[in-house]
Amino acid sequence: MRRVTFLTKAACIGLILLGYGSVADAALVTTTRSASSSATAGDLTISCQADEVVSGGGYKFIADTANVLYNAPIGGTQQGWTIRYTGTPTQSTLSFLAVVWAVCMKQQ
Repeated sequence: MRRVTFLTKAACIGLILLGYGSVADAALVTTTRSASSSATAGDLTISCQADEVVSGGGYKFIADTANVLYNAPIGGTQQGWTIRYTGTPTQSTLSFLAVVWAVCMKQQ
């Protein structure tokens, strides 16, 4: 299993700007959202809710091999996280699982 988490430049800038324009009692709430697929190749995407922005994301596989071709915010936006991948099932169980997650945040 491999877990990779990134914090995008835009998210860092957003956090800084959020801090300058926020009320002292406001809280920043993060939620990790995830999606999974048993397909051995394709795109896998998870979106944040409308009132959230993505601050990072990542992926993991249960497989013998997996190659990640793309791992980034959805279309360069702050709306979620997406990966493009190919892989082969495990030899012992012939199973494959891809998981993508997004760390979504909002101000409360």
